[in-house]
Amino acid sequence: MTDADELTRAVLTAPLWLLPRRCSSRGIAKAIGTSQSRVSRLWRTYPAPSAASAALADLVARRPLTIAGVAVTSAGSHVLLEPVERTPARAYAPVGARTQVRLRALLAAEVLRTGLTVSAAPATAARARGRVAAFWTRAEQAVGRGTAVILTTGTVPAGRIPPDHVLRCAGPREWYGLLQPLSGLAELLVDEPLAEIDQRLRRWYPHPGAPFVWLGASAVSPPTLRTGPMPVARTGVAPVARTGPHAIEADLLREIRSGVRDGAFEIGDDISVRVLADRLGIGRARAQQAIQSLAEEGLVTVAAGRGIAVRLPSISDVLEMYAARRALGSIAVRAASRRRDLDAAELEALVDGLARSIEGGDKVAMQRFDSEFQIALAHASGLSRIPSMLDSFTQQLVMFIDLMGVHYDYPADRMVAQDAALLAGVRAHDQDAAVRAWQDKMDAGATYMLGQVRLLQSSPRDA
Repeated sequence: MTDADELTRAVLTAPLWLLPRRCSSRGIAKAIGTSQSRVSRLWRTYPAPSAASAALADLVARRPLTIAGVAVTSAGSHVLLEPVERTPARAYAPVGARTQVRLRALLAAEVLRTGLTVSAAPATAARARGRVAAFWTRAEQAVGRGTAVILTTGTVPAGRIPPDHVLRCAGPREWYGLLQPLSGLAELLVDEPLAEIDQRLRRWYPHPGAPFVWLGASAVSPPTLRTGPMPVARTGVAPVARTGPHAIEADLLREIRSGVRDGAFEIGDDISVRVLADRLGIGRARAQQAIQSLAEEGLVTVAAGRGIAVRLPSISDVLEMYAARRALGSIAVRAASRRRDLDAAELEALVDGLARSIEGGDKVAMQRFDSEFQIALAHASGLSRIPSMLDSFTQQLVMFIDLMGVHYDYPADRMVAQDAALLAGVRAHDQDAAVRAWQDKMDAGATYMLGQVRLLQSSPRDA
């Protein structure tokens, strides 16, 4: 490999190992020891135009799409795009700079594909084959529903995917040329999938010996604020979502969490109304209104100069939140356990999903399955007010966890055991056992989070 090839590889793969906020041309140049102009020039000249790129640009212009699956194997890189079922009342904003970095990371995985193998260990090889087979099953199902499309640099299973649903690129340069049309996707529809893909790719990058596979939830309507139980796709992670007039508030909360996860926002930052409005593509007055609404629910802290302050929860915040969740959840769990007409299918799917995410080492999905299980359990009670109150407190918890980042690592085996015990009590209509399981879960969660908050408060900021 020549020096020029090494430089190209370093620039293209930088989003897989460099902090997202440093993935500008200047940041990459500094990290790899070259000039900013060389990085910018490579970004301009490396992508090659192709029929696939032109067709994708036309498809993105005609209807909203989301990323439903990714597979990087020795036979090629593959991305499954599914259409969203309906269009929103307001126009979608295109992807922002942060999401473009994630798209670069996704496309850069093709550069590493030639070194992929499947371990000789039978169990590992079987898991790898199973993950790849699951991707193609999902792709076949999506294509069968109508207008899904597969982007690929390799081959697709013969007879399973019609050729008119395949956009094929001839090598990494044409593959990287898809960045421009992919940048036309809607931020709201691809932000969460790409956040998960990015985290998984960063874990895979240091040891890319086995195929990389990610499967998301089935294509759904645009995320909104939740007022009732939500069906869960068994092939992926269902987002915590709501329905109603407060979709902007949900978008704003999701934007803050995503920014915290990828390093765009840090503890101690004050995020201005202008920044948040620009990221969502809305007016500043509407952004300020959404901030105030979220602050009234206790989901964000308003900064002194307006906007949002990114702050760690205090000891009193944690104690108050868990005390409220313990009390309200006990009422909801007891009510759910009394219901003889309870349909536990959604709860079972969420516990199964939690167990699978733990087996796969996906901590992001693990936390989301657990929080969604708690919300679904509250709605299973049939009560009219308590589920929405618990939903708000669960949103607080998720925000706290995102703020803690890598410092929050609740034991996975304990989490799945707690949820399984809760489900067993509810299904058996054993009210006392179900309530006891809920209270044990809340007590253990409070103890763990208090310990982490105290640790962070006593540590230097860069610890």
